[in-house]
Amino acid sequence: PVFPPLVLAGTLGFNALFVYISSAPAFVINLLGLDEQHFAWLFIPAVGGLMFGSFLSGRMAGRLSGQATIATGYAIMLLASLVNVSVALLLDRPQLPWSVLPIGLHSTGIGIAFPSLTLILLDRFPGIRGGASSMQAFVSLVMSAIIAGVISPLVSGSAIGLAATAASIVNSRSESARKPSTASAPNSRAAISARCVTGSQTARTSKRSLRARSAGRCR
Repeated sequence: PVFPPLVLAGTLGFNALFVYISSAPAFVINLLGLDEQHFAWLFIPAVGGLMFGSFLSGRMAGRLSGQATIATGYAIMLLASLVNVSVALLLDRPQLPWSVLPIGLHSTGIGIAFPSLTLILLDRFPGIRGGASSMQAFVSLVMSAIIAGVISPLVSGSAIGLAATAASIVNSRSESARKPSTASAPNSRAAISARCVTGSQTARTSKRSLRARSAGRCR
């Protein structure tokens, strides 16, 4: 089955970011030592990274393959996770701007990879694209609820707990993305085009045979 790996690959990247979003009060107020007027230190890098990554994804379209675009997004997210864990280990307590820069970098990776992942998922199920998209959203919401209600309260007490949790989610997402192969997708655009071409050729051959038989009978 190709659906679960693709859905998880498209969901877990945002879930790694959602670890920080759901832990925003603890991260901003308790760890960074800021007040309720300074949540922008977390959300501007997160949202700005998503916007910048989406812009880069659009620029890559037509120049890089979908797989190359996804690989670029993964590489950025893994790099951001490594930097995030390193910063958490090196600093005695989270500091600005070093503790929020990896979050913006991670968001950029999500913005680059997610559009191509979504297209690959929908191309696998051309007849039920709406259902596939709805199921992807459902899985994402369920995972986000688990993170907000179960995981976040357990790890939001320390910077290294948040960083390690986000990094483990990104790593599991990368493993999920390696399982499906777009080249062998039976319902991919390439496969559908090939079947259409084959069907057209068969139809033309049948018409020629019928014409030849008709001409023979007339003679």
